[in-house]
Amino acid sequence: GQRARLKRPAWSLNTRASMWAIWTEHGLLVAEYGDSCLKLFSPQFVEIAAIDWDILRSEFGLVRPTGLACEGDVAWMGCDCSGHVYKLSLPDLTIVCRSATTLELIEDAADLRKPHVLTRVFGITHLDGRLYITDADNGRIVVLDANTLMWISSFGERGIGYGCLRNPTGISVHRDL
Repeated sequence: GQRARLKRPAWSLNTRASMWAIWTEHGLLVAEYGDSCLKLFSPQFVEIAAIDWDILRSEFGLVRPTGLACEGDVAWMGCDCSGHVYKLSLPDLTIVCRSATTLELIEDAADLRKPHVLTRVFGITHLDGRLYITDADNGRIVVLDANTLMWISSFGERGIGYGCLRNPTGISVHRDL
């Protein structure tokens, strides 16, 4: 494998237009938005697993991977074009399951709590068995069960007032200390 010249990060990276990266116990997991591929690099930054665009698109309907979260031997990745979240096993990058969500822009404020609908998924984070996901165009945060990817709830609404989210693209959660 070819060596990447990267230093070991203690953070995740979101450059929105190009890639997301997150450090896992297996190494650096990178989702390349423009090239639509997913790669895992060892702690020595040698590529150890990859899924390319053709496989992602033909087998899973996944184009433009976005957002990453991980816990142990599991990672979660969003898709900008399909409104899905994918659960992957590490280190082999096998797709275990896909959320039962559909791509839909919510136009009516009365439908803001409409379940099983996502638009552009950019940010994903994991805490206590739940995934918190940015539903960018619908201006809300969606909560899924991390194991089954089943819908739990959502909060927020599109806008600029109190409790509103204009275009959420990143998210991080932390336990109270």
